[in-house]
Amino acid sequence: MIVTAKMMKSALERFIIDNGEDCPVYYQIFSFHDVVDYDNDGSEDAIVYDRDFADKVITDLHQEDHITEYIFDTIGDVIRHRLARQSH
Repeated sequence: MIVTAKMMKSALERFIIDNGEDCPVYYQIFSFHDVVDYDNDGSEDAIVYDRDFADKVITDLHQEDHITEYIFDTIGDVIRHRLARQSH
């Protein structure tokens, strides 16, 4: 599913209504500005792609389930770490 900024705004407004403005959140937002790459030659010069290509890359991220799986695995790790700290 392609998510647009307009759709995200609507979802965020519903989220705030349901959870309150002061609810802690973690977020990452990526757009075409983030679609850059670097040569393997050690150069710090970024390879910047045109907008159409970059938009397609961002759209393709929605098919990468391992990103979401990694985030939920990390949440589980943080939960276990916090519980371990509380038990000491």
